[in-house]
Amino acid sequence: MYSCRLTKKAAFHLASSELRKGLLSGARLDIFYPGFPTLIHIPYKVTLPYPQTHTSQGNTALPSNTYLIR
Repeated sequence: MYSCRLTKKAAFHLASSELRKGLLSGARLDIFYPGFPTLIHIPYKVTLPYPQTHTSQGNTALPSNTYLIR
């Protein structure tokens, strides 16, 4: 049987100094995990086009980065 218990929201709070962005040190990119192929195992090409992006039926003020992976 399942049970629930209340948890305070503060239990999930992390200080901004504890947040990590991107790959963690020591991450292995050359390992194949079944069901989770990496870009090392899949042939691909990446382009960085700068398409005209519309918001609220008007052009955006800043260019939008769009990565096209084929």
